[in-house]
Amino acid sequence: MNNLAINATASEINREHAMAIAHAGQALDHAKRAGELLLAAKAQIPHGQFSEWLLSNVTISTRQAQRYMAAAQGKPTPLRAIIQKETKNDTVSYLPTPQFIPEDGYWYWGASTGEMGDYVIEPSAEHPGYFFISHIYDDGDTYDCTGRPILARFVEIALEYYGLKDAANIEWLKATSSGVTEAMATLNAPRQQVA
Repeated sequence: MNNLAINATASEINREHAMAIAHAGQALDHAKRAGELLLAAKAQIPHGQFSEWLLSNVTISTRQAQRYMAAAQGKPTPLRAIIQKETKNDTVSYLPTPQFIPEDGYWYWGASTGEMGDYVIEPSAEHPGYFFISHIYDDGDTYDCTGRPILARFVEIALEYYGLKDAANIEWLKATSSGVTEAMATLNAPRQQVA
């Protein structure tokens, strides 16, 4: 290769490099701006409803929105994550709409139709809209429960994990409750029956 050709190639490499940096900077600027807008929208949407809002109103996945918000908050965000095409994993993370969502201010007691035992759902005193889930086995002495409260819309999934497959069709005993700080606390507390 002669000097003139090699210099032209070097010049082209430098130009392409400058364009790559410029476009990368623009991509990051756009991602940060999208993240700022997402954070502003999230601040105005009721707690627990942001994912539904994203699904109904924007064309990006929840994970991509998280990347943009991270960039807007100054968190290290690789450019590759910002400009990558959304993958199958980005779009399959949406959960189905729950059929059973407990109401805040109430505890629930229900028995499965099989021999799986009873289920107790108790509202968290410290986190409105969150619930503790307990599964009491038939022997009455053994139970499993969540260590932390779960958002109301995910209670049905936790109940399925504990063996209750159709929470929407259980006849729940429901009573008012000011909430508890740990699972199974309602069992020993006085309660008022709700019709």
